[in-house]
Amino acid sequence: MKRGYEARALRHENQADRLQFDDRTYLEMRRHNQLAAENKAKADAVQKEIDRLEQEKAKILHRS
Repeated sequence: MKRGYEARALRHENQADRLQFDDRTYLEMRRHNQLAAENKAKADAVQKEIDRLEQEKAKILHRS
């Protein structure tokens, strides 16, 4: 799931980079940058949850 968000973010960043040199596509470029940022935030949230679960798993395994 995390890699999917990262891939979408990269795709939107690449699209924004392609559009940055065309004055007529400014709003579309801005939207792609916004979507990239949203997907990065989602990937970060997933990573934090992964880290939390790994810590919880380590605690459980340590007790056993």
